[in-house]
Amino acid sequence: MAAAACAVVLPFLFSHLWSGALVWPGLAGNFTATFAAFAIALTFDRRQRAGERRDALLAQATEDERLRQKEHDHRETEARRRFATILAELETNRASIEEVCKGLGGRIVIPQLLRGAWMASAEPLGRIVADHELIARLGFVYGRIEELQWRLRLRAERPEVTTFLDGMTAPLATELLVEVDELIEDVSAEAAKPSVQEFGLAHKANLSDAINVGG
Repeated sequence: MAAAACAVVLPFLFSHLWSGALVWPGLAGNFTATFAAFAIALTFDRRQRAGERRDALLAQATEDERLRQKEHDHRETEARRRFATILAELETNRASIEEVCKGLGGRIVIPQLLRGAWMASAEPLGRIVADHELIARLGFVYGRIEELQWRLRLRAERPEVTTFLDGMTAPLATELLVEVDELIEDVSAEAAKPSVQEFGLAHKANLSDAINVGG
């Protein structure tokens, strides 16, 4: 706008200063017209560059969001699969623990107590699941399951201390039965809808930058 005003005003100003002489006002008019054209072109170029930068930022933000959603879906699928495997293992262990609760009292009981699914999934789930409390509880209960298994093996190997070991083992098995029931409920919920950790917020910053470009 300033360049356009100069292009209009300066020729009239020079014509009055040179009292009607045609050469200098003509030169001044040509100069101001050229200057105005240059200023207008420069402004247009700046706006065009700002628009291109805004478009690039929006395209990058869209791509970042697509990649974020893709990674989120991948993590959710992995968490669902791993939790489903752990859920099946917990259900097997629950039946075994219930057998221990009912079968102590002189009988040698070494049921199937599994840990493979948890051992394989503990580290990956710790990285991708937001419910860290659940992961910690799983680790704690699986540790107690291992302790129960150790006591049952010792009981089978040392029949002379069966009564003593039963007094230690029965309370642990009873407590574990409750703890595993609670875990089965929570793991089932996670298997249906995993609480995956969010990540990759750079695309939000890009969107904010894109909106402000050229403002």
